[in-house]
Amino acid sequence: LWLALRERGLAGEAVIQDSTIHYLRPVADDFTARAGPPDPEGFERLIAAVRRRGRGRIALSAEVLDANGVAVNFTGRYVVHTPSPPTG
Repeated sequence: LWLALRERGLAGEAVIQDSTIHYLRPVADDFTARAGPPDPEGFERLIAAVRRRGRGRIALSAEVLDANGVAVNFTGRYVVHTPSPPTG
């Protein structure tokens, strides 16, 4: 998310607004965490909102896999906001 914003010339900070984690089973060995790209339409809405209002939201998902497959599902809603200009 951070890199995608930079590639579009936007300086923003992403913070997690809320998240859900589903633990399907224990992970007792080596694992991999994998996050896919955001939904293209949702990402374009995020970029438009950040450009227009200085902030926007997007949902992202990830999963943790081990040798037996998916063990954990994560979904988070992130808020991106641009830095406020200094006052004073």
